[in-house]
Amino acid sequence: MNTARLNQGTPLLLNAVTKQYADNTVLNQLDLHIPAGQFVAVVGRSGGGKSTLLRLLAGLESPTAGELLAGTTPLAEIQDDTRMMFQDARLLPWKSVIDNVGLGLKGGWRDAARQALAAVGLENRGDGVACGAVRRAETACRAGPRADPPAGIIAAG
Repeated sequence: MNTARLNQGTPLLLNAVTKQYADNTVLNQLDLHIPAGQFVAVVGRSGGGKSTLLRLLAGLESPTAGELLAGTTPLAEIQDDTRMMFQDARLLPWKSVIDNVGLGLKGGWRDAARQALAAVGLENRGDGVACGAVRRAETACRAGPRADPPAGIIAAG
């Protein structure tokens, strides 16, 4: 896999992208060009394909047909570190904040989890039980800290 990363100077191109789940066509022949450096918001009705589009762009799913390009390179060839934060909390309410952040981590997970909590200003909350906004930050910590976080695309709905 090519380890090159997307940068601010790379346009995204979607050519005739279709995504189907069984008999349900969610995206049909979508053509989209996002120029280099552009910020894009994806908005629409519930069930309109916003999350599907974002999963395709993140490389978490493959299109049924069509192509996704970063410049002239297939998008799937340059994605190797995708993280995803779900729209709803995916936490274990009976576990502490630090234990939830550490889910899926191996080895010295506790130190890595504490660093992630410190990165979002929650270093003193590790032993507590998550609630409200802390749950969102906790879920973001589970997605993994990044030295150079990209601008996010937010799916409304």
